[in-house]
Amino acid sequence: MKARPESPYVCVVCGEHFYGHEGTSVGGEGRLCMPCYKATTAVRMGIAFDQADLAPLTLKDVDGKRNTFHVQSRLAPTGRVGPDLESTAPRRVEHGSHPA
Repeated sequence: MKARPESPYVCVVCGEHFYGHEGTSVGGEGRLCMPCYKATTAVRMGIAFDQADLAPLTLKDVDGKRNTFHVQSRLAPTGRVGPDLESTAPRRVEHGSHPA
């Protein structure tokens, strides 16, 4: 496990470092990276949940500026949600599946 600059959070389950938008805080458990949150939540809900993440998507705006969006698949009590995050921040390696 390698610490990254400006990644202040550490998952209490797997020990990975992550940025705030890459995880969540669970009452009574602590901070979890998104893969661990999805896995533990799926077990609690008794469902199968894939860890599929989409590759970042880069599009040009009307001024020709390139904008990169990171689409995440998250599990919520009401189903699946997929926030789109525009970011220039580096991404962590999600258990070997995310680009850096």
